[in-house]
Amino acid sequence: MDIELQDLQLLRAIDQARTLHGAARLLGVNRTTVTRRLHRLERICGFSLYLRCPGGVVPTTAGRLLLCYAQRVLPLVDDLCATAARSDREPAAHHEMPESKDPPPAD
Repeated sequence: MDIELQDLQLLRAIDQARTLHGAARLLGVNRTTVTRRLHRLERICGFSLYLRCPGGVVPTTAGRLLLCYAQRVLPLVDDLCATAARSDREPAAHHEMPESKDPPPAD
């Protein structure tokens, strides 16, 4: 599976806005781009992530599951970027990796 960081950000925006048009506004792109990216992600995953309804979109069970993971991963990426930016301004030193609260994934 080739899920990109932008895909996770897309899921978060759709969840926040509850419409593809609103997600496009949040992401600063047009609705066509959001629709195209969502269709691409659904093709990669092999299943529908959202049900399209007259008032917006509703996540499928699989969509909710993927969104849960996105909500866990995106803050970690934000922390990573902030830590890297801070360490770039500091003299070279040994930086300890923060301990993970989650067990490693099962194989």
